[in-house]
This record gives sequence, structure tokens and C-alpha cells, in this order.
Amino acid sequence: HGKLLRSLIIGAHFTELSLRHASNLRDADLLAIAPSLVAVRKLDISHCPYVSDDGIAGVLASCHGISSLRLERLPDLTGTLSFGSDGAPSGALTALTLLSVGMCPKLSSAALDYIREGARELRSLD
Repeated sequence: HGKLLRSLIIGAHFTELSLRHASNLRDADLLAIAPSLVAVRKLDISHCPYVSDDGIAGVLASCHGISSLRLERLPDLTGTLSFGSDGAPSGALTALTLLSVGMCPKLSSAALDYIREGARELRSLD
């Protein structure tokens, strides 16, 4: 499935992308397609059991203007995403207005507080 996904996405210019319920999606797949996601503003990676912080961090490194991010039911998401060397939240979060992280059992409230610091435009967190 990873090769098919890569062939469909690499080189395309999406502003919205839903990978919801892509049950075989892995961090390596997200890292491979991340450079092609620079124009994405709305992204849903919910219900993907093999996606963790590494895959999300790779996507956020490319998607600097993302406004809507749905990460529901990711069992390995802890919120320990890649941040700058000075500890400041990633610039990818500055345009974020909606973040949905429901049913992520390893996500701590401290991680959410840290994400909120960088997502100053955040209007909805669930």
C-alpha cells in the first residue's frame, strides 16, 4: 500500500488530504510523501494505528501552513513531536486553528499545553 500511496501523492499539490482509516499507513510512508504536502492546509491522519510522533513530525516539517489537523485514535501518539533546537514549538503549528486528538491514550496534557504555545491561532482542540 505504501508504494501506491507514494505514487499517487508525490508530485501532486493537494490543499486537503484525508488518510483516515488507512490502516496500513506507517511513519515511513508519511516521511516519504511529506515533501509533497507543502500546500496541504487540512490533513486527517485519524484511525491509522501504525502512525506515531515520528510520522506526524515529518509531515509538520513540510506543512507550514496547516490549519486543520485531525489525529484521532492514534494509539502511539504521545505529543513528543519535533521542536526546534531552542525548544520552541514547530513553525508548522502557527497557522493551526483546529486540532483533533481524541482517543490518543498516550497523549499527555503537558504535550497539549506545549503544542498550544506554538498554535496561537488554535480555536478548536478536541
